[in-house]
Amino acid sequence: MRVRISYGMEIEDVPSRASELLFDTVEKLEETLALLKRCRDGVEDCTTDFRHITNSLDNARLSLSSVDQSINDVEFILDGLNNYYNGETQNVPDRRPTMDSSGNTTEET
Repeated sequence: MRVRISYGMEIEDVPSRASELLFDTVEKLEETLALLKRCRDGVEDCTTDFRHITNSLDNARLSLSSVDQSINDVEFILDGLNNYYNGETQNVPDRRPTMDSSGNTTEET
């Protein structure tokens, strides 16, 4: 299951963190490319049972989906950073809003 998390950091550290996320994404993409190359070679070497290759192709597709989601995450981070530096984020608080620890989400009138 994919979840979104958030945590605080200094604004000047955001580009470095985005770069780290991209580094991890590129590594995963390189691993997936190597898997696809093994599949390609396996197709040429296989004569009758392609089940292991189709399983590997499915794993490659799942990995590519994960890579795409990671790229999307970094894109959102950098869009937000760009908005911040260009003054497009008006009225954004400097800290997280206070949360009711009891979990009560209703508002009193």
